Amino acid sequence: MMGGLEITDTALRFVRYDGRAWRTASLRLPPGLIEAGTVKDHDQLVAALRELAAQVRGPRGSRRAINVIVSLSSVNIYSQVFSLPIIRGEELEKAVQLNIQMVSPVESSQAYSGWQLMAQDQSAVRLDVLGAFINRSVVDGVSRALKEAGFLPHAVESRALSLARLTRELAAGFDRRESYFALILDAAGIEFLIIRRGQLYFQYLNTWKDLYGGERQVSTEALEAVVVRSLHQVMNFYNAHWSELLSGIFISAGSMQERVAQIIADNFSIRPIELQLTLSEPVSPNWFVALGAGLRSLVPRREDAEISLLGVNAQDEFRRRQLVDFLDFWSVLVPVTLGVLLMVFGIADVFLTRLERGLKTNAFFAMNTEQVQSVTDLNRQLAAFNQSVAFIGKADVAASDKGALLENIVTLLHSYDLTLNHLYVQSSQLATSLTGCARTENQILQFKKALDADPRFQGVTLPLSEIRSEECGLSFLINFSIAPAAAR
Repeated sequence: MMGGLEITDTALRFVRYDGRAWRTASLRLPPGLIEAGTVKDHDQLVAALRELAAQVRGPRGSRRAINVIVSLSSVNIYSQVFSLPIIRGEELEKAVQLNIQMVSPVESSQAYSGWQLMAQDQSAVRLDVLGAFINRSVVDGVSRALKEAGFLPHAVESRALSLARLTRELAAGFDRRESYFALILDAAGIEFLIIRRGQLYFQYLNTWKDLYGGERQVSTEALEAVVVRSLHQVMNFYNAHWSELLSGIFISAGSMQERVAQIIADNFSIRPIELQLTLSEPVSPNWFVALGAGLRSLVPRREDAEISLLGVNAQDEFRRRQLVDFLDFWSVLVPVTLGVLLMVFGIADVFLTRLERGLKTNAFFAMNTEQVQSVTDLNRQLAAFNQSVAFIGKADVAASDKGALLENIVTLLHSYDLTLNHLYVQSSQLATSLTGCARTENQILQFKKALDADPRFQGVTLPLSEIRSEECGLSFLINFSIAPAAAR
């Protein structure tokens, strides 16, 4: 739930849009609870805010925090527009912070400040920046009370900013390309705004207390004098800073609407325009400030770049809340998930234990001593069979390798026209004896040299005493051993 909350010295007003219409809730504050925006009784303010939260939520509402854009109507919030060259990124941030320090009316340690870009003048090559400042203790007091009462502030702004947004978004006849004045006469006093191209450039508030002290009624002549004098001051300020013509002055003065419009028409050449909202249902001017803050609540937090006097800008606060919500979510999810897993494991353990016991006691799965011995014998026979198969496979490979080697020897014999009589290979040492017949001694010597040149044969010897004349020609004997690597 997200809405706008106006806090004044005398009342709390909350508005939110539910997708079809604006919903409101309000509460009158006792005198002296808040004075000029400063909280005088913290506990009593928390109680009042809790009562308002109960109205907002309803009897069956969620207990979650109510997100709000807070507009402080009774606080003196100083604002000023300054210009900078057109720059971007970190350089813009540094330049803005430097200017804010220069124009700040109080020490930075005692105030919260904020800023927003207003417009970019390409012809003058400059940026207009609006800066605002507020006493830190005021914001801290209100923010602490809001959080204790169940509200979560996302931004704090001045009533002037809320009214300027309301005029820009909902005022009938407003043109964002033009410049206007706005005059708001309500319980707070008489406030003048300068709105250029839809943005607030200047705010000037005269409170009734500052104008007339403790007087409860103000004469028409006194009111006219204040309006004329103040509007002259605002007009002089405008003419000193900008050259474009004013398109009119929007007026919201309640029961004094016609009288104030007549005063302006009689004394100035500016067109008075009644501040009427383009809503389907009428809205009392008392709700204009809260409604302006409510309009800001409709903007996605990540896109909110307007001034916030909460101590952090709205986007930083949004990211902080996202992180807090993420951690809150996991702080709940992790214990729940672990608890569910523990329960599942416990159920699985009980189920498997019972299943094991059932199988052991089931006669179908139970085996007697003879059956167990039969299974053991079968396992032993199977292991022996597998070992025999492996041995036969190795023997077959070895025989295949030696057969190829003997085939090479026979090929050499034929190449030298020799006849093989006998070939003996001793398996353990791979020692070999070869006898055969040749027609000449040269054939025998060439065959020996061929064996010597082949690295697969080692220790080749040809005993001359074994070369004899036979019917086949010359018989001979050659001894050699087969290299282990060639035998594998």
